[in-house]
Amino acid sequence: MRLGGLNLSDDELLKIDRIVITACGTSWHSGLIGEYMMEELARIPTEVEYASEFRYRNPNRGRADAGGRHLTVR
Repeated sequence: MRLGGLNLSDDELLKIDRIVITACGTSWHSGLIGEYMMEELARIPTEVEYASEFRYRNPNRGRADAGGRHLTVR
């Protein structure tokens, strides 16, 4: 899989343990397809959030010392 625009090494990509896709309108529906693909193909837990609501949340990002990485796609 090629993810254009990411300046991450292969090792950094392998450390990603969660993906959050934020979107509004029709792009939110595209995000749902992306969620399915990432979970099915890459086996990485993924969630899709409305961007307008996400800014008011305080999402659980896991423990900072656990070494895990999260990727947020806007």
